Amino acid sequence: MAKRVGRADTFFKRLRGLMFSRTFPGDIDALMLSPCNAVHTFFMRYSLDVLFLDSNMKVLHIIYGMKPGKLSPVIKDARYVVEMAVGSAGSSGVCVGDLLVWD
Repeated sequence: MAKRVGRADTFFKRLRGLMFSRTFPGDIDALMLSPCNAVHTFFMRYSLDVLFLDSNMKVLHIIYGMKPGKLSPVIKDARYVVEMAVGSAGSSGVCVGDLLVWD
């Protein structure tokens, strides 16, 4: 699904996330935020696919094509959020209930 995953695992990295970028960064395929159970797309110019994962990496919720200027719901048991370029989640075939493995 993603070979190059960036990490946002400090307060400031999570706060910054992908804000102010014009396109999804070319040096990564996904950005994993932790701990995290909700995201926003304020100050962004492109849509994202967003996966919400629990502490076991089980997919709890997926937002396909989250548009700029939006706020996601809070996903109660989510521990991680993975942001991907729009279309990535759908083309990978990932579904709610899947377990993701990270090397």
